[in-house]
Amino acid sequence: MNQVNKDKIVSELKSIPGLKGIMVCEDGDNGAGSDILLYYGAVEGFHPELDQAIHRLEEGGLRVGFTERSS
Repeated sequence: MNQVNKDKIVSELKSIPGLKGIMVCEDGDNGAGSDILLYYGAVEGFHPELDQAIHRLEEGGLRVGFTERSS
């Protein structure tokens, strides 16, 4: 994944309600085997937009991990 694609993905993801953090892994190996790791807020719940984004990224060949973060 080149820098332009990373920047575009991160920019699009930032607008999703409840998303607290985005980690793009350079080598695709952050221990969980993900290319992108998403942290979402437990209070806000899991939004449909986040589910759609994960599905779209996975269809594009990226491995996406996600975890719940409080505040």
